[in-house]
Amino acid sequence: MKCGPPLTSLESRSMMIKKKTRLFSTSVAVAVLALVASGCSSTVTGAGGGSDDSTGPIKIGGVFPLTGGAAANGDWATLGAELAVEEINEDGGIDGRQVELVLGDDELVPTKSVTEMTRLINQEKVDIVLGPLASDPVLATLPMIQSNQVPNIMGAGSEKVTPDIAPYSFSWTINASTQAMQMVNAAIDQGATRIAILNDAGTQGRTAAAAMEERIEESGATLAGVQEMTIDNTDVTPQLLSLRKSEPDAVLLFPVNATDTGRVLQQLAELNWDVPVVGSYGTTFSDAVKKIAGEDAYKNTSAVTFASFSACSADTVLETTETFVEKVNEFDAKRASTAAFDGVAQTYDAVYIMKAAIEATGSTDAQKIADWIIEDGAEWAGSSNLVNQTIEPSTQSRFLYGPDALALVDPGTQVAPSIFQRADCS
Repeated sequence: MKCGPPLTSLESRSMMIKKKTRLFSTSVAVAVLALVASGCSSTVTGAGGGSDDSTGPIKIGGVFPLTGGAAANGDWATLGAELAVEEINEDGGIDGRQVELVLGDDELVPTKSVTEMTRLINQEKVDIVLGPLASDPVLATLPMIQSNQVPNIMGAGSEKVTPDIAPYSFSWTINASTQAMQMVNAAIDQGATRIAILNDAGTQGRTAAAAMEERIEESGATLAGVQEMTIDNTDVTPQLLSLRKSEPDAVLLFPVNATDTGRVLQQLAELNWDVPVVGSYGTTFSDAVKKIAGEDAYKNTSAVTFASFSACSADTVLETTETFVEKVNEFDAKRASTAAFDGVAQTYDAVYIMKAAIEATGSTDAQKIADWIIEDGAEWAGSSNLVNQTIEPSTQSRFLYGPDALALVDPGTQVAPSIFQRADCS
């Protein structure tokens, strides 16, 4: 794989992707001609917003925040999708068809997510869509995905994303309630009896906060206080001071991105408040967080994250994860140097799940793909080369990953590149 110069705009990135993926190789073209001559044709058929052309490229849309406060998250998502697309095309494509990635920049703003989703489906005629990355943009775009019957894997964490409103969509995010349960349990295991909550004010954050409050009450612990912050809130000192007055012995932190996490931890240090923090998956983007809050940012913090990116020692790192980290670095070393690899893995795995579903069903039909993911996805994933192999899709849930996919880690300590120290190691 070759690493080009850093991409400086959405336009240049899209041009690079199209240059790599828009045409069949000579060998594939010859194979297609041979099939036609023998009376055969490709079995992959389109549906929804995609093209009816069964021999042209399969188009994957990506609605990511490529600019704005969550641009780092968007670049990680793009990086994972780009790597998967390049690998698949070098290996002959999906059922002999090359794959083309078409990007849309939503800045993580729901109205812009709708605009970009409309463009990708109606103008670009994408066959499947990845994203958006958060619950509110996802909820805004689901009606269009449903009405156009487009297969979709995205990043919502809110339980508002149900099979009824998202029949063709699945989430690569651990849902908010599952994270909340793990976070409260971790705080209690660490000896906390008075627990405070600081959460993002969006749908996913509020869902998590409600689940945390319920779990705290069930456990017999005391809810000391609850505060909210908006994405890219530059000053959370008022919220932190309010929580400190309630004298908690642990704070549960549920942010959206690395910038929010960094500012919270930075301002905790500035207030000289050394309270233990238990964070959600969104707190584990450690390299970006440390750039804001310093190398000691995580000195009193634990967090839940994907178990595949955790280990007790370097020699216990999963081979699939180690190989993936190496491939990302080889693909684009500069972007990899600041990436959260678990964020990169989400879209990387999503592309391969879609590839498996299309090849198994011989179709890009949204209902067929959704049925295959529910009925056969878990068994296939367990023997695949996915980074996160423990998926649990069902007719009752649109979340691919459950509690078994999580681990509690020290996000400030890595036992190997991009692999966090597990908290449960003896």
